[in-house]
Amino acid sequence: MTPLEVLDSEFAGASDRAASIVAAAVLADTLRELLEAALIPERPSGLDPFAPGQELGSFMSRAKMAFLLGLIDDSERKRLALVAKIRNEFAHLAQDMSFNSPRVADRCRELSPPVELVPPRYVPGELELERLHEFKTPLANRDNPRALFEEATLFLLYVLKGRIAQAKFKHPISPLPFKNAAEPAGEHLAHA
Repeated sequence: MTPLEVLDSEFAGASDRAASIVAAAVLADTLRELLEAALIPERPSGLDPFAPGQELGSFMSRAKMAFLLGLIDDSERKRLALVAKIRNEFAHLAQDMSFNSPRVADRCRELSPPVELVPPRYVPGELELERLHEFKTPLANRDNPRALFEEATLFLLYVLKGRIAQAKFKHPISPLPFKNAAEPAGEHLAHA
């Protein structure tokens, strides 16, 4: 299943708790894909920075690193942090929680993307591009925190997929090892 299919099926009938936890997991996986596109492809065996407990093993460490590497902008980083906070509200509190709980509802309103950036649920094929302006995006009800969360999560997924395409275009390669002691100084002087 694609990340969008996972979100669609989870949003279709899951509890608020399950929807928030799965949405954060899908975004964490997508952040991993983004970071992997920006990292050198050849890594020594056993060097997995994404493993639990490692440098990029958590949702927020991935979001922070993606921001520090210039892979996402600050508004995207802040929205991802809000998703993490909402997920934590549901995952770490045993009390009855819902998207209508005051703290969660406030975060959902803050999370909501600008209306001009809300992605369409259907993207036309190549033959229909001349009709792109006809596709209207139904906006989430601004009084429904769960609808705002779902809309914002889908927005972040679309944005991250676009960022992955950008990162793959600039994909780094491993630097060649220096062959003698003069090469590092030469490189430094060439780029100074």
